[in-house]
Order: sequence, then C-alpha cells, then structure tokens
Amino acid sequence: LESTSVQVQYMRAKCETLRLKIKSLLMEVINTTYNKESVKAIKLVRTRTQEKIQRTEEELSELNNRITQYKGVSNEFSEVVQQYAKVLKLIEEKKWALRELTTVPAAL
Repeated sequence: LESTSVQVQYMRAKCETLRLKIKSLLMEVINTTYNKESVKAIKLVRTRTQEKIQRTEEELSELNNRITQYKGVSNEFSEVVQQYAKVLKLIEEKKWALRELTTVPAAL
C-alpha cells in the first residue's frame, strides 16, 4: 500500500513536470514567433485592415443612401427619362428630315 502511494506521488510529480515543460515550450514558441518586429507588423496589418473595413462600410452606406434617393424619385425620374427619350427621337427625326431636304437634287 505504501509503495503504491509512493508510485502515485512519483507519477503525479512526473506529470506535473511534463505539464510545466510543455507550458515552457509553448511560451518559448510564442516568444520566438511574436517578437517585437512581428507584433509591430501584425498591428500595422490590423490597423490597415480596420481602415479598409471602415472605408468599405462608408461606401456601402453611401450607395445605400443613393439607392434610397433613387427609389424616392423613381416615378418622377422615369417620366423625365421618357420625355428625354421622346425629345431625342424628335431631334433625330428633324435631323433626318433636314438631311433629306438638303440632299434633294436641284433639278426638282
């Protein structure tokens, strides 16, 4: 019974030693991976990414506002576009008529 108790204590101590060694190795890896230069670079990337996200969100908001404005004037705008198209068609017809009249032979 006493030898079993000693073996259990030994195994506990060995497990604790292994746990601490693993923790030490992990800290060493973190320390070598995230040195001052890499932390500085990571912060710079993070800052630039956040700025880009903010600009993109602002652009999205602006575009959504434009869409809302267009929806608000859609009927009125559609009428203006239709009138504009009619005027363009009339202009083209008048230009055609002028071309036809100026190209008529003088013999007539």
